[in-house]
Amino acid sequence: MTTKAKFEYIKQRHGEIPPGVRTIFLECEYCKKKLPVVVEVNEKGKFKILHSKGHFHHKDGNPENNSVENLQFLCEKCHKMVHLWWKLKDWLDETNKTVFDLPTPIPRNMSSQNRKRKRLGRWDTGAPFDWLKNQILSLFRFYFRGFRVFWDKQTARHLCCATIALIQLRNGLRASEAIKAFETWISSKKTEFEVEAKGGVMRPVIIPKIISRFYPTLKEARKIGGEIKKKAYIAWMQRKIKVNSHTLRYAFIRKMVELNVPADVISKVIGHKSVEGTYYYEQTAPTKIKMEILRKIEF
Repeated sequence: MTTKAKFEYIKQRHGEIPPGVRTIFLECEYCKKKLPVVVEVNEKGKFKILHSKGHFHHKDGNPENNSVENLQFLCEKCHKMVHLWWKLKDWLDETNKTVFDLPTPIPRNMSSQNRKRKRLGRWDTGAPFDWLKNQILSLFRFYFRGFRVFWDKQTARHLCCATIALIQLRNGLRASEAIKAFETWISSKKTEFEVEAKGGVMRPVIIPKIISRFYPTLKEARKIGGEIKKKAYIAWMQRKIKVNSHTLRYAFIRKMVELNVPADVISKVIGHKSVEGTYYYEQTAPTKIKMEILRKIEF
């Protein structure tokens, strides 16, 4: 990449730079992080970059194309992510595979828990709330960055599924209710509203703050990726997180039990027909919580 091309890009992003040694700040075009760039401009207009915390990236991957429209300023982390995504895409094309064929990394401590843990029921694998949140968030960030690079349908659908999973985990919804909540949010932009649940009951929904700030990008992802069906979303959960989508609902219930929320209140929030179903999860509360309750009684 020529220095002239970089200079034209900086002038377009920052404006005219007076002669002398100057420190300017450019935003990473993905994460919006501001990075310092030290430049030197002499009286004849000659330009030189003395130091830069970011990288100048070619959008089309062609280093010969130095037009200003083809350049991006990225931080080190986003720059590595873009190149990693290109390598991954080339490998998928060569092997005739899709992103669905990639394995989902599972932490060692979680895999050991899976080996020892008994299934609590057909719908519930007993996965911890915080572990599920971290797994889904990591996938959300991965597909969000990928979508900002390629703007393709497949990545858009992955991103929509990760968003629906975060909404479901945040509110303890059923899969169909989470999809309705996602569609309502995209169409109305409201972060607090109600959706019709099973039996015609209205369920309150709050969109997580971590995804609500990316509303324009997620709206575009919904437009490109199309509608997400319940069957496709459940299949995505089983492939990527290795759990049934209903596990997110039960993880939410156990989290409420850990926060000492009464069973009758939990039952109303999640839409259980009776409190008996909620009492089951109070019995399966972690031993640490039970011990804390016992310690409160002293004599």
